[in-house]
Amino acid sequence: MGPYLRCLGEEEANFAIRETHDGSCGMHAGPRSLEKILLRQGYYWPTMRRDTREYVKSCIKCQVAAQVPHAPPGPMQGNISPWPFAQWGMDFLGPFPEAPGRKKWLIVAIDYFTKWVEARAITGLTAQQVEKFLWENIICRFSLPHTIILDQGTQFTSESLQTYCARYGILLRYASVAYPQANGQAESANKNILWGLKTRLNEAKGKWAEELSHVLWAHRTTYKTATGESPYALTFGIDAVIPVETELSSYRIETFHPNDNQQELVHDLHLIEERREDALLRMTAMKARVARYYNTKVKQRPICEGEWVLRRNFYHKTSLGKFNPPWEGPYRVREVVGPNTVKLSDVSGRNIPRTWNTMHLRRYFTP
Repeated sequence: MGPYLRCLGEEEANFAIRETHDGSCGMHAGPRSLEKILLRQGYYWPTMRRDTREYVKSCIKCQVAAQVPHAPPGPMQGNISPWPFAQWGMDFLGPFPEAPGRKKWLIVAIDYFTKWVEARAITGLTAQQVEKFLWENIICRFSLPHTIILDQGTQFTSESLQTYCARYGILLRYASVAYPQANGQAESANKNILWGLKTRLNEAKGKWAEELSHVLWAHRTTYKTATGESPYALTFGIDAVIPVETELSSYRIETFHPNDNQQELVHDLHLIEERREDALLRMTAMKARVARYYNTKVKQRPICEGEWVLRRNFYHKTSLGKFNPPWEGPYRVREVVGPNTVKLSDVSGRNIPRTWNTMHLRRYFTP
């Protein structure tokens, strides 16, 4: 027979939970540990399990210091462009060592269909630089796009850029704060460009702007697994002639004849739509495979309008280092704008700018 347990009333039970959990000798134990401690100390009441769970769940310090979940909160949202050069992702890359002309940044854009990348070295991050790049590198070369996906940097959210794009009927879509997956194509392009520049530069880091064209050419003529084609082939309908073919003659170089070449070019242009349709099917199939794997890790964390949440502490870092709390808040969900995307307001009712992905939010339980 086990020891006798003292049955506590409501006030005594609340005191026992509070003192054991966050009192002078408490360490904010979880509900199961808290329950076992109380039982071992000889206490009991009929609703012990429910009360310990509710108390721990609503403890402010426990919520602010809780571990950050890594499982995605919802299924993957596919993002495929319906035709070439209709949808672009755009981002900045840098700062780099200063290049001639005081250039320190790259503005990068990638077409979601062909994977064609445009990039330009610039001196600063301004809306005017974005507008100039958009006109010269995208509109004048590939016609007006339907959609451009951007992050929420001030250069991209400026009224000037929004007015400029509205004039041409270009839709701007913004990725949630601290959620680069929403503009994954641009992030991937940045990674590839950075890798290419690193491998081409030795000690002369200031020459990165001169090497940019070489890196872009390599990217445009490289086979992509997602499409089964190179960006060059999906853009022009033929495979690019690369420098190695002039040193070690390929079959098409050795058998080149102007008249036959002209006929072959016309033939390739007639078949380019079929080539693009095949690429679209490959992209769709690959997205489906990736989504199936991604969705196996999903742990649903539904958040509704009007609920209170804590937000990942990205900005209010302190000198506490590793003791800095991973969460801050609470904030109120004022609007659900899309799957796993919300807008917030603080406790005073002031609207928090930009949208937030629920990956970086957790429900807040009031004491």
